[in-house]
Amino acid sequence: MTNVKPILQELSEVTLVAVTKNHTVDEINPLLEAGVKHIGENRWQEASEKIDEIPEEITKHFIGKLQTNKVKFVVPKFDVIQSVDSFKLAIKIDHEAEKIGKKMPIFIQVNISEEPQKSGVLPENLEALIAEVDTLDHLELQGLMAIVMNTEDPEERRDYFRKMKELQVKHGLKELSMGMSDDYKIAIEEGATMVRIGSLLFQ
Repeated sequence: MTNVKPILQELSEVTLVAVTKNHTVDEINPLLEAGVKHIGENRWQEASEKIDEIPEEITKHFIGKLQTNKVKFVVPKFDVIQSVDSFKLAIKIDHEAEKIGKKMPIFIQVNISEEPQKSGVLPENLEALIAEVDTLDHLELQGLMAIVMNTEDPEERRDYFRKMKELQVKHGLKELSMGMSDDYKIAIEEGATMVRIGSLLFQ
């Protein structure tokens, strides 16, 4: 866990979301003790076994593909959903948030590299999805999220990060979640306000 405090210092101007999938609460606690304030989980089945043991003051982000039949479990337990990629999913989240009187902060996931196997709205459909989300009373659209193409050289991803920044600015959104363990520095250079780092923190 020697990397945690230096990374937190390095990211003083950016929000660090510690990706805690495949790690137990005992493994997560040292990160929280070191000052991590945000964690991210991407599978409800795994998260459900530990989410209640994470202190309430820690902001919990759902960052994986969210199936509509899991929304009713995720909305009460998480503080942010970063992986909204369709109006159908947004409607379901809005409905479940209304049930419990919650205004659910969300990010729209953009498939910026337009890979058929990846989740996310295509860039050309983003404006329409934002307009649809804006009609829902129990959602708060905070920003955009992307998982860019995995290239051998992280530097090759810079153009995707740059395009995401352009979309964030165009739509006047506060947050831009992009960059992971091997490319977060490039993402920050291109305007990320939030990075999602996992393996680097657990070394």
